[in-house]
Amino acid sequence: MKYTEIEFDEHNIYKNEVEHNVCYWEIEECFENVFVVLKNKKRGKHKNRRVVLGRTNAGRYLFLVVLEKGGGLIRPISARDMSDAERKYYVKQTKNR
Repeated sequence: MKYTEIEFDEHNIYKNEVEHNVCYWEIEECFENVFVVLKNKKRGKHKNRRVVLGRTNAGRYLFLVVLEKGGGLIRPISARDMSDAERKYYVKQTKNR
């Protein structure tokens, strides 16, 4: 999946920083590095949401939920540290990239 632009909104920037200690620039870094997009099995109003597993330049593993808005534009909704299982999956998927 190719994303060309990230659209942040102030509410989600604040929420991610306060609740999960994730800064907006760490989210940007995940898309500059190797990332994995998981298939979305949901329908209805959540069909354009994707789960993205990525890594920051400092090596922090992040679990992101983003809204695909079309044309390569995404809006991050939530970001947190990956669980151990998510991290193992990410490492396995990106091993040879």
